[in-house]
Amino acid sequence: LTACLAHNDNTQNYRLYSHPAQRRWFDVVGEFTGLQSLQLPWGYDGCGIPTLAVPLQRLAWAYARFADPSVLSAERADQARFIRQAIAENPHMYGGTGELSTLLVDMLGERLIVKNGAQGVYSGVLPELGFGLALKVDSGDSDAAKVVLGALLEKIAVLSVEQLNVLGDHFRPDILNSRGEVVGRAEPSSAWDQGVLPL
Repeated sequence: LTACLAHNDNTQNYRLYSHPAQRRWFDVVGEFTGLQSLQLPWGYDGCGIPTLAVPLQRLAWAYARFADPSVLSAERADQARFIRQAIAENPHMYGGTGELSTLLVDMLGERLIVKNGAQGVYSGVLPELGFGLALKVDSGDSDAAKVVLGALLEKIAVLSVEQLNVLGDHFRPDILNSRGEVVGRAEPSSAWDQGVLPL
């Protein structure tokens, strides 16, 4: 709505695919992903806005540009840095109280910004490394996505052992039965990254 007001757009139906505010956003998606955004499949997401189907590799590539915007125009690079700083300074406005994305930003500031998406998606930036990350658990299980994210962050040594322990309930969640009793724990396989990450 703020973008609509800034561009003197009608705020009615701003959520529709054809609305100028959405089209401007699609242009940004295209700039960051290197894809023709209007040629991508799309649908309305859980928030009711049009969402483009971006291949996972291109999503990571887009976040790498967000992490290191030096390849973008000076104006867009400044905007990316401004957004990262705003998120780091206001993590509770970003993900919500108790959310893993909020806890990570609250803990690490701008060093690591991640965001969960629907159906087992996480994406994020590591500005100091110029890295973008994107992961998707095929089943859509959000707990499994957290386990994968934790294993990845442990692999690239972004978090200290103490920080990993603080977030252990997220990265290695207990599995409960119908009585609320712990019957197991979700953990990454010891072979999860063999041949995947050349780090």
